[in-house]
Amino acid sequence: MTGARAPDARLFFNPFNPNHERTIMKTLLLALLSAAAVALAAPASITLAQTDHAGHHDAQPESTHTGIGVVRFVDVPTAEIDIAHEPMPSLKWPAMRMTFKAHDAALLQGLKTGDKVEFDIVKMGNEYHITRIAPAR
Repeated sequence: MTGARAPDARLFFNPFNPNHERTIMKTLLLALLSAAAVALAAPASITLAQTDHAGHHDAQPESTHTGIGVVRFVDVPTAEIDIAHEPMPSLKWPAMRMTFKAHDAALLQGLKTGDKVEFDIVKMGNEYHITRIAPAR
């Protein structure tokens, strides 16, 4: 009768093979390293995803805070503006003078020292950026 032969069991387990223990140890070590890599990769991917969203503000945008103040200095090329603003209750900030980065330098066009303005800021990374600025009413 011709047909398929059963695999020789000695290929899988041969206690008389001098390298048998070494082969088993290599296989176990490889399995252990693979399991560890999978276990470590899952939490890292979650952390990276959360960090990525936080960095780009795609997942959940930060709150917008509105303030009123007087322009003390404007530098359009660097997109910076210094404002002496009134208290901002939504941030629990007292009245103070601060320099902000404009999200878009074009927002600062036409502003000059002494202008009273109303502005919106949003936290981007570790800084608050101006996203809207207009003459105060």
